Amino acid sequence: MKKHLAAVTICTLALTNAIPAVPVYAAAGKPAAAYSARQRREGQKKVKDAASRVKSAFKKQDLNALADLCNYPLTISYASGELVEIKNKQELLALGSGPVFTAGMKSAIASTDVSKLKEVGDAGVQMGGDAGLSLYKFGKQWKVNNIYSDYGSQSGSASGALNIGNLEEAATTVQKCFSYKDIETLSRICNYPVNVIYADGTSAEYSDAATFIAKCGDRLFTDRLCNSVTATDASRLQAVGNAGAQLGADSGLAMYQFGGSWKVNNIYQ
Repeated sequence: MKKHLAAVTICTLALTNAIPAVPVYAAAGKPAAAYSARQRREGQKKVKDAASRVKSAFKKQDLNALADLCNYPLTISYASGELVEIKNKQELLALGSGPVFTAGMKSAIASTDVSKLKEVGDAGVQMGGDAGLSLYKFGKQWKVNNIYSDYGSQSGSASGALNIGNLEEAATTVQKCFSYKDIETLSRICNYPVNVIYADGTSAEYSDAATFIAKCGDRLFTDRLCNSVTATDASRLQAVGNAGAQLGADSGLAMYQFGGSWKVNNIYQ
């Protein structure tokens, strides 16, 4: 009897070893090739969705939306060869949209054919060319990890002008200039010629940033003007047609859109 049980056990083991294990994909009723194809399709959809959101952020010049699509630390390289590492979203917002939403950058991103972007291993994908950005996969999400800005180049911003398309962001930048009495940064967000009406009733028109800084810098930031500009609630400013927007009251300034960017065009003490 013991010999019979032993023989049965041996036969059972032999039979078990002789039958190949059923592959996981076979148990699910899905060939391995089809499963891989589905994964590829899902991967392609994710990278195209991320790229479409990037295009939308550039079209709207929405720095906050773009910041949410970035992985940090984020590297920005400028036309001068300078590299800057942005540690978090707050640092990118503090940088402002000028170095990011240049005419060259907007054109490069807008011309990218999202339908042709493909996920190839861990290589990432490129939007644009010399001016543009790279998307990489972090976990299950595609994020912007490198920006190649033409800021500082002839096609980007040779004059160092700050080109900000969002009214609240532009107004906040101007308020910081008046808070810190920063004539250099203020000069970069003006449209020239810029007109200044002084408290004594005289007025002057400045044709460029250098003249504005040299001749206006020492007499512009009166307490009355600074207090009036910084007291404005930038979040409540609204653009109505071509009317522009005003910071302050009798003492203040007016901003208008020029080429899609908000600029200071009139200042009155």
